[in-house]
Parts: sequence; structure tokens; C-alpha cells
Amino acid sequence: MNEPLMTKPAGCFSQAVGALLFLGGFGAMISDSPVGGAIALAAGVGLFWAGGASARAHARADRQTAAPNRSAQSDAPKQSNEPERIPCPVCAERIMPEAKKCRYCGAEIPSRDA
Repeated sequence: MNEPLMTKPAGCFSQAVGALLFLGGFGAMISDSPVGGAIALAAGVGLFWAGGASARAHARADRQTAAPNRSAQSDAPKQSNEPERIPCPVCAERIMPEAKKCRYCGAEIPSRDA
């Protein structure tokens, strides 16, 4: 059941009417007409269920159209324009490989040309 049963506004309206019929059915069952109340209860539950099913189907369709390749995007490696950084030998903060002095602790960085 991937297709919505009705449009979004009709689903919301169906849920509202279903809730009112459900509550009205309780009132009718308690007061004067148990058969009419039972029918109203059943109709209210049915309308409320149909509206909820429609809302869930619309939400599912909206999620699929909003991010169709979400899993493909999360599996792809992140690309960055920022160069790879190395840890400072003194404070372990990430610094540029070309750095001569750590910007965090001020330690002189030995040359890596060896």
C-alpha cells in the first residue's frame, strides 16, 4: 500500500471527522441510541484509520522524493578542499604539514625533509 488513499487535505479532514464521529458515537451509546452509537464509533474508527494511512503514505512519498539517494550519499567518501593535517609533536593539535611553528602551543616543528 504505497499509494495514498486520498489527498493530504482529504486525509486530514477524514481524521478530524473520524475523531468527531468516534466521540459522538460514545455519547450516543451512553445516552439513548446504542446501535446508532456503535455505527458512529465504527465509522469514526474507519475514517480516522483511512486518514492516518493516507497521511503515512504521503509522508513516505515525501521522504522518498526529498532524498532519493540518501544511502548513496552517506557511503561516498567526504571530499574536502582543505589539505591533510598532521598532529603537532608537542600538543597533538592538527596543523598544516608545511608549518614551521605550531599555532596552538608555539613549539618549533622539526623539518620533515630527511
